[in-house]
Amino acid sequence: MGATKRICELIVASRPPNGIRCASVRFGNVLGSSGSVVPIFQEQLRQNLPLTITHPEIKRVFYDVQGSCIPGAAAFAVGSHGDVLVLDMGAPIKVVDLARSLARLAGKSENEVEIQYTGLRAGEKLTEELFLYNGADIGYISSKIKRTSGSSVVWLKLLRDLNELESGRVQRTVADVISKVKEIVPEFCSTIKHEQECVLEEAHNPGSSAGWD
Repeated sequence: MGATKRICELIVASRPPNGIRCASVRFGNVLGSSGSVVPIFQEQLRQNLPLTITHPEIKRVFYDVQGSCIPGAAAFAVGSHGDVLVLDMGAPIKVVDLARSLARLAGKSENEVEIQYTGLRAGEKLTEELFLYNGADIGYISSKIKRTSGSSVVWLKLLRDLNELESGRVQRTVADVISKVKEIVPEFCSTIKHEQECVLEEAHNPGSSAGWD
């Protein structure tokens, strides 16, 4: 989960309701969406290019568009203001296995398709978690939807932090921006590490250990 996505969750959870009920729904990578790796692999296959993957052991949770709509709508229907609702996405799969499956569907054998490993990017984790069970109060809406409350921060403090980021977006260095993001999201890991090396500094924070978006 990205640090900027976690900040968006904090905004939704922390803002005064003012008659509007706001909740966040967290789920995995939607297959075929604009940000999905699937269209990238398909284009590489069409052009007979190597399939590029950051790491041979990297895993991600995937969901199809149709399957994400119904539980997403159900989560919003039952969620309270400030809730973070986490869908059960099943087990993560290796990205390299997905790439090989797409190659076979394209009528190519494994010998015909080269796979290039480009290395983990800053903050990228081998396995992503949709939720960390780190002492947060977890409720179950159904067997497929988990809910947590109490994940908000002080709204005025969050506004000050976000205003500092915005007002200094030109003058600040990358290191300054990362430092401020880590202040807002303490569990944010900004360097290339295995996920077990990313130490959570606030055990009460229910957000997922985050990588840089």
